[in-house]
Amino acid sequence: MMLATLTLGACSGSDDEPAETPTTAPTVVLTAVAPIPAPDVLGGTLASDGICQVSIPDDWSDDGTARGRTSLGARWTLFGNLLGSDTEWATAVNLLKNQQGVRPGAVVDETPDRIVITQAENRALVVRQRFPGRYCELSVASTSDVTPETLALWTQIAATMTPADT
Repeated sequence: MMLATLTLGACSGSDDEPAETPTTAPTVVLTAVAPIPAPDVLGGTLASDGICQVSIPDDWSDDGTARGRTSLGARWTLFGNLLGSDTEWATAVNLLKNQQGVRPGAVVDETPDRIVITQAENRALVVRQRFPGRYCELSVASTSDVTPETLALWTQIAATMTPADT
């Protein structure tokens, strides 16, 4: 673990007067947080619905139908669907925004080939990613508030989604 210390000092008075006593700010200690592993080093098990696949950690359960529970008890689901056109992708994105993005506190982040919706208090994450001829979606939902670190892990797991080998 890396620690850094920063001490700030300030003087009172003007340039003409000698300073009586320097005033110092409190010491600030910065603590480095261990980074979340990159998707290629997450390891784990490959879960698939036949259209898409994702690498889930070994401590997540998979009931064999691309759904299960995380080690913290949150529900996860992998879902894939075939796409035939840009219009079908736009419809899939709008449907997700209308179902999940309108909830109070929801945050929607959208690019041309990906939409990510995070629910209030990080209680749920949905990532829908477009691939040639299909899209893949990983959703993870908890019944309690989730830490930013857990949300970051879910996001990195979602980054391992790919089309299933056919």
